[in-house]
Amino acid sequence: RARSTFPFFKSKKSSHRRVIRGAVNAFIMDASEKTAAIPETAPQEPVAEPSAAKRPRDEEEAPAGEEDSRAAKQARLAERYVGRKFLDPDAAAEGARTIVRIESTPTAEGEQWVAVAARDDASEEPYFLNAASGMDAMIDAFRAAPAPPPPAERPCPPAVGSWIEVLWEVLDQETDEAKDVWWRAKVGAEKSEGHSLDGGEVVVRAWTLSYVGRPELSEPDAVDASVAFLSPRALLDAESDAVLQWRPAGADDQPDPQLVEASLAAE
Repeated sequence: RARSTFPFFKSKKSSHRRVIRGAVNAFIMDASEKTAAIPETAPQEPVAEPSAAKRPRDEEEAPAGEEDSRAAKQARLAERYVGRKFLDPDAAAEGARTIVRIESTPTAEGEQWVAVAARDDASEEPYFLNAASGMDAMIDAFRAAPAPPPPAERPCPPAVGSWIEVLWEVLDQETDEAKDVWWRAKVGAEKSEGHSLDGGEVVVRAWTLSYVGRPELSEPDAVDASVAFLSPRALLDAESDAVLQWRPAGADDQPDPQLVEASLAAE
């Protein structure tokens, strides 16, 4: 007789054994039926990545993240540079420039950031923002330069060899519109004969003034003029007898029409 796996069955009579065995078999069958009633869980299949055609739009346009990063960098550069002034050593005679905006341009080395700088006459020129351009050094040098004295403390006439800016009204031949232009010039030696006014009744001291060439204003070459300094802010152009406003190079004087009228009245 095969040995039972339960030791308790060995000490019982056969009738009891049959009853117990029947109960055990019934229990086993009932358990088997319950087990069979439990549905088997189907094996999980790996989830496939959605194809490019089925991806959500935000995933499909992944480069938008790069565009956001590019815009953020442009904003940081604009905050750092826009409004800063500098003097280009290779074009010092043209005066200070102000950075007005930041742009990017494609090059052989990839995309490069550019600072667009403008002069007082609104002419613009791009400068690369890299180590070779030396932009930070030019800005620091301009900031460290001593500020021009206020008008009341300016020498009149200015020293020979110094740079000044004269306010001219220039007519744009294409648009037929007039605009104010600060024209950079270098003060030369005093003229021996002076400048005569009122038919020779009055003679004022005069100096040579050398204006820099401005190709964008149809004046590509330097131009020499004779002027008389009337005050720390006004001068007289000897050729046209026009009273013009002037300022030391680097000063931030704004056009002042009343100044010219007052100078004419004083004359």
